[in-house]
Amino acid sequence: MANGRGNGEEERQRVFFAAFSVCARFCWIAGAVFLAAAPLIPWRSVLGQADPGLFLLARRGFIAAVLLQAAGMPFVLGAYALRAFRRNVAAAAVSPLATATSLCLAVAFLRAGWRLPLLLAPFAAWNLVFLASFFMFIRSRGWRWRFVPLGEAWPLFRPLLADSLSFSLLGLCLGFLLSSVTFLTSRRLGYVSAGGLDVYVKIYLTALTGLNELVQPLWPEYLRCLAADDRACLRRRLRSSLAVTAGLAALAAGAGALASPLLVRAISGRAIALPPGALALLGGWLLLAALVQALQMFLNACNSTRVQLAVAALLLLALPPASARLMAAWGRNGMLGAMVLSLGLLLGVMAWRTRVELGRLAARAGPARVGALP
Repeated sequence: MANGRGNGEEERQRVFFAAFSVCARFCWIAGAVFLAAAPLIPWRSVLGQADPGLFLLARRGFIAAVLLQAAGMPFVLGAYALRAFRRNVAAAAVSPLATATSLCLAVAFLRAGWRLPLLLAPFAAWNLVFLASFFMFIRSRGWRWRFVPLGEAWPLFRPLLADSLSFSLLGLCLGFLLSSVTFLTSRRLGYVSAGGLDVYVKIYLTALTGLNELVQPLWPEYLRCLAADDRACLRRRLRSSLAVTAGLAALAAGAGALASPLLVRAISGRAIALPPGALALLGGWLLLAALVQALQMFLNACNSTRVQLAVAALLLLALPPASARLMAAWGRNGMLGAMVLSLGLLLGVMAWRTRVELGRLAARAGPARVGALP
């Protein structure tokens, strides 16, 4: 404590549990408010009316999924803390483990014929893994878990509020943007059509999760380069991450086009075919989403979230009407095309913002740092 605020194990422990306690209160109260308001929500407008026979199941699944996410959201802090404390192996294991758990639960529920648990399998799996990573982290630090009273937690959390809110909202917007394919397809084309597409989307999301884990360790490297005003190192790291991400995403897209029909049959026990055009669009979606994640890592390290958040929120608002028009003309391919177009626009803005941040670093470094004559 004598070294100042933020220094020392005791101070880190206090801030961590203060942040958890504030976030937990917010998420759990929000979940309770949503449950209370659920009877007032116009569900037929929200979920669509393409499959009236499955409407009740979809409504129950939507409500339960929101409640599961509200319950588990605070424990995500443990996964971020693992990364912050450079427990990179443990942090990198979170996403693959959650994906594998989700797949195992989905296969088990599918074979048992349990429809509602099948819808909730991904949410339950991620919650279980985040819960385990949370308690694994605090045990590795030798901390004793405590739920901090609000009067004690808020003064510690308040200085972090602006950045936390920006990062959280950006994560939510990008998460909804990337995972809305199935939901928007179901609203326009029905749950059966969306279900067939969803199995393929989950396979490509698994590849995207793996690519994201590859760029996660670059965050502390970017911070180190920024602290040293080392523009050459920053550019080198950024170019390498983009080149590797693009190459691996292209390989994964090609492999997905060839192998995903076999994987779908192995997972679901059914032959669910997608036309070549849809597989090509899924490959484009994977490539663009992977590059978005790579640039997001750099921009977040630069604390440049507001432009990303604004564009992601606008695209999230524009996607439902745009995708509905394209689906009316081209079916599921229209939905995938709308998603590819949205990610392309987002990537373009993020690339522009990246150039701005690199230019700012060059200006701050001064002529001697960038190789110009004094």
